[in-house]
Amino acid sequence: LYLQANGFTRLPSEIGNLFLLQRFFAQKNKIGGNLVTEIGRLVNLLDLNLSENSMSGALPSQLGDLLLLRDQLNLSENSFTGPIPDAL
Repeated sequence: LYLQANGFTRLPSEIGNLFLLQRFFAQKNKIGGNLVTEIGRLVNLLDLNLSENSMSGALPSQLGDLLLLRDQLNLSENSFTGPIPDAL
């Protein structure tokens, strides 16, 4: 799913319903707020790029549930705070 550079402002919790999704690219938007915990339900995800947004807060521990995530995890150019979850 390629949604980069569209001006989206939020990542809905319903993203977790796309559990068969393998690639999710939503960089260069205006997505703000916390990374939703439902992201951890995307257990078939190989690539995740949410860079260059306005996300903030702590990274959810559910990121550690993405066991197949091996090609790319890019969360750069956001404003996340706190530690990196141990599961990563």
